[in-house]
Amino acid sequence: MFDFFSSGEWIQVTAQYSNAVLVAVLPYLTDFCGKLGLPIGSPLSTAQVLRVGLDPHRGRVGATLWLTNGYAFWFDRGQVSAFESPHCYFAQQEPEVVPRFYGQVKMSADEAIALARETVRKLGYPLEDVLADTDPYIPPLERVGTNTIPHYRIQWLDPRGGSPATEIEVDAERKVVESIRFNGLVTLRRPEPRVDVQPGKLPEGHPWRVLNEMGKVNPEYARRLVPYVFSAIEDWGRRLKWDLPLPVTTNHVKRFYVSDQGGWPHCEVTFTNGWEFKFRNSGLTYAGSPRRFFDSDKLPFRIKNYVGQWKLTEQQAIELARNAVAKLGYPEDFVHTEAKPRVFRPCEIKGMPAIPRLQIEWNYPNIERRQQWIQVEVDCDKGAVEAIYFDDGSLWGKPPPIAVPISAKAASAGSAK
Repeated sequence: MFDFFSSGEWIQVTAQYSNAVLVAVLPYLTDFCGKLGLPIGSPLSTAQVLRVGLDPHRGRVGATLWLTNGYAFWFDRGQVSAFESPHCYFAQQEPEVVPRFYGQVKMSADEAIALARETVRKLGYPLEDVLADTDPYIPPLERVGTNTIPHYRIQWLDPRGGSPATEIEVDAERKVVESIRFNGLVTLRRPEPRVDVQPGKLPEGHPWRVLNEMGKVNPEYARRLVPYVFSAIEDWGRRLKWDLPLPVTTNHVKRFYVSDQGGWPHCEVTFTNGWEFKFRNSGLTYAGSPRRFFDSDKLPFRIKNYVGQWKLTEQQAIELARNAVAKLGYPEDFVHTEAKPRVFRPCEIKGMPAIPRLQIEWNYPNIERRQQWIQVEVDCDKGAVEAIYFDDGSLWGKPPPIAVPISAKAASAGSAK
């Protein structure tokens, strides 16, 4: 059976739990440092840890560690997501330390890029998994008067938003990597390490307890909601002739999350094959294929999977999107796609191959007073719709006819009577 609730519940971090997480994480850091030849010593011990900060969410083994020798590491989702050496320039915040970094440039930008890519390979990652198989962006070296700071900031940008997916700092005088940061890359996620100590319970009155209770759903309500959600997914799948497994069963589902939004459900469903769905009130509002681009933050992202040719014009893509929305089964006069839509494209990044995707968006009556919101992602190479979002305010506050309370608190109070 799939997991009904994956809501990131807040926990109490006790000293015992903190120590257990530290013991579980240190072998990963030892392995990371060994692969890069960092001067840390092996194995890394708790005596070398100056300070530690933990992710206070149940089921998440995340930590930031500062060592006595000035190194810092970030651990998340089963892997070291970042590190900074004591000589990392771009982490400095005090202006008075800047003169310490003055020096000579003894590496070209191309040599620094080669070192950065070799560092990724040493960690065991394919370049494509961190977007380093494309051309990076490198800001000009910083100068202060006649002095140069010989630190390259090599950034591989994500075409979904333009921010860095991977950042590597190279000291071009010492010819070493001073920092690495992988920003939320799903391709790098690994199983969480085992922690044998359970976190503590939050004390009465703790503000996080209020957050944990907000939106918590009666489990029986969630179980009864499942057929409604599966039926809605099947309906869209048949109407749009998507490559969905039909009929939908629990075997197809990786995650089924439900929250109480003040008397009506918000449900997120992830299939084992990468399809993603959202169900709100009494109907489906979103469906995204494993090939979606604009809403792919939960998917392993590799640029090569999206490269193609622009075979559809913008107007042809708009018509394809309009026709797809018309197939959803709403009355013709209810759907407002007659106006000119907003059109979003992948970020233009120098050296990035063509990614022929468009996101078509309609806001009715306008974006300031939006009653209806429609988004459709179109693959302009294959002529296919890969994601649809459709919601209208007139559909809100109308939950399915389930004869048990949605609120976990209300259900608990009822059973106590």
